[in-house]
Amino acid sequence: MKGGFIMADETNTQIVELLVEIRDLLKQQRSSSNSGNGEAAANRYQNEKGVWVWELPPGQKPSSCRYCQQDIFWVKSKKGKNVPCNSDGVCHYETCPDKKDNQKPFVPVSQETEQVRDSNEVPF
Repeated sequence: MKGGFIMADETNTQIVELLVEIRDLLKQQRSSSNSGNGEAAANRYQNEKGVWVWELPPGQKPSSCRYCQQDIFWVKSKKGKNVPCNSDGVCHYETCPDKKDNQKPFVPVSQETEQVRDSNEVPF
């Protein structure tokens, strides 16, 4: 009987190891799929004026804002969302002169606390 229990314990250990490996593979897959086609999420930081800005990828070509036709650059957030930015890295939703009333505001998430800013702080 003892031999049967040892085998069951070894089998359980092997099952747990396989489950841990599957979990790790799923985490890797989710993190790579969050940023679309495998590109890494852009970094955000506060500049000297205290404004949150995005680090733009080098060599990226600009596209045009559909409202104001200003040049914008697209970056990926940590959640895999596309974020339009001006050439200085500021989110274009905050600065677009021709933004529409129905245009969703981009509410940044603080990198330190991961809590959404109060809606009163959104500039529009």
